[in-house]
Amino acid sequence: MKCAVCGAQATAFITQIKNGKAVQVYLCENCARRREEMLYDRSRKSQGQVKDAVCPECGTRLSEFLHTGFLGCPDCYSAFGSTIAGMLPKIQGGTRHVPRSKTAGEKARLAETLKAELARAEREMRYDDAEAVRQRLKDMGAI
Repeated sequence: MKCAVCGAQATAFITQIKNGKAVQVYLCENCARRREEMLYDRSRKSQGQVKDAVCPECGTRLSEFLHTGFLGCPDCYSAFGSTIAGMLPKIQGGTRHVPRSKTAGEKARLAETLKAELARAEREMRYDDAEAVRQRLKDMGAI
């Protein structure tokens, strides 16, 4: 893939929301870094001096959000409140929490971890724990 800005070999992509649809834009490393710095600078200037709040549920810091554009959990929306309300539509395309989906590799690793946990719980005769893990595996479609 070619960089959408300079035409060099693309090594990254970003997803933008245009007219309500997700569109991937491929960028080279330099253009991606410049874009990230531009977004970071723009959001820092619009906020001025901001106290570095922390989400009590997941521990995500406001400064992390201002740097990456990602919140850690649905409670972050309440924890950071009006400080981020104006930025969310620009950065994320909306104000509703949408969890990131796991890749196939991450799902496979999680399934293997859960299977090992299931075996350990059964070996230790923790049948309630084993049933909970088994249900989680079924929900994932791993068994």
